[in-house]
Amino acid sequence: MDSDAPSPTPDELLRDAGLALGEAMVDVLPAWAERVAVHLAGASFAEPGRLAGQAMVVIVAPQLAALLAADVDAQRTTPLALFRASIEPLTEVLKHGGVGRPARDELDQAMAPDDEFGVAPRTYADLGEGVHEAGIRWGVAKAFAHRARHVGDASLRRPG
Repeated sequence: MDSDAPSPTPDELLRDAGLALGEAMVDVLPAWAERVAVHLAGASFAEPGRLAGQAMVVIVAPQLAALLAADVDAQRTTPLALFRASIEPLTEVLKHGGVGRPARDELDQAMAPDDEFGVAPRTYADLGEGVHEAGIRWGVAKAFAHRARHVGDASLRRPG
């Protein structure tokens, strides 16, 4: 690596972390939906679950791309919130398959009121280790970019 190369700006770090997170989330979606469908309804739901995941990709991929390409100050939601909002195809597979709705606790209902089957992920880790790591990197990059813009000091040293 060239030591004379300029360090990436906070905005560049955020862009790169966002691209990685969006790609990781989209890549796991069909397999994640398949696992959820099989867990709730059995092996015969593997293909319908995977197809629901592919339909979810069509919904959420452009939304993720737009959010993660947006300026740090324009990002008014999170990638995980977009993912949670895209579960309708999986919900429809479970509904049409006659799967019983599980009991949901208050936190689960508050986080995803439209999630009848309690399938929406609570954290990036629910989507897999790669998404979890990408989510952490994106969160750090977003905080770094925000701090650089609004505090004026993007260093990692402690303030004051």
